[in-house]
Amino acid sequence: MFLDELGELSPELQPKLLRVLQDGVVEPVGSPSGHKLDVRLIAATNIDVQSAIKEGDLREDLYYRLKVGTCHLLPLRQRRSDIPRLALSFLDRFNTVHGKGVRFSAEAMTWLRHQPWPGNIRELQNTVEAAALFAGSGIIDVQDLDAAAETTRDERQRHTGACGWIRHAGVPGRHPANR
Repeated sequence: MFLDELGELSPELQPKLLRVLQDGVVEPVGSPSGHKLDVRLIAATNIDVQSAIKEGDLREDLYYRLKVGTCHLLPLRQRRSDIPRLALSFLDRFNTVHGKGVRFSAEAMTWLRHQPWPGNIRELQNTVEAAALFAGSGIIDVQDLDAAAETTRDERQRHTGACGWIRHAGVPGRHPANR
């Protein structure tokens, strides 16, 4: 099981997660008994864990319960060699889900490698998916990527009021409209 953004977990939920980790049992709401878990857990956060513990935002006992092994990942801008592989993977997934055959132009791939990607892999994924939607010819070019990235930047800078996202997370090959 993957717990993303553990640092955002509220102080009220942290003892509950700690209890599940210690006992290996989860108790569904309204259930008279618990269910034994058999999972491997990976937790991720982008916060400074030691500062969060000192400030009381993260329980120290929860941190040490989770910290069996640590892996520090560099931001995407510091591992540019991963960008083409990731972008192609995201585009393959998009093509499978939507039944398309969209590809990158060589210039588009060069453009992807030279972006700062402050939103890391999620920003890259969203930019690739949006560019695939913009690509009228079936080939993603620099203009498609510029339009997609500008939309992402505008949202990040504005980040006020209501926001909406479109994300298909269902079975590959099954578009929501076809269900």
